[in-house]
Amino acid sequence: MMIRKAAILLVLALTSCDGPNGGELMFDLFTPNSDDGAIQFTITVTPGYEMLDLEAACVGCRVFARPIDERTTLGIVTGPIGGGALLRAVVSNPGRPAAYLTRVVEVSSRTYELRSTEGYRISVSR
Repeated sequence: MMIRKAAILLVLALTSCDGPNGGELMFDLFTPNSDDGAIQFTITVTPGYEMLDLEAACVGCRVFARPIDERTTLGIVTGPIGGGALLRAVVSNPGRPAAYLTRVVEVSSRTYELRSTEGYRISVSR
């Protein structure tokens, strides 16, 4: 009887530890301007982590993204972009936001003028 209880407890322990649970991360934009119209970005995921879904977090914005390889996603957000919430992502393990590395590639104003990427940064948080 004692062996059976131990076996049941072992099975319960093993099935409750089946790896990290998916969750959500927020990607916030820091910008020196208040009238950005498009931000092109990359998100590179550390091995062992996955980005499962990506959507725009700013009101009136749209995101277009595609994988470049198994670790890197290239995307662009268009719309009335300002500082603050830019993207929302469902990821395999939100417990380590630093596993999702971001880079601003190109920036455009709402009047389609390219801007320097100096002063632009995307931070990742839970």
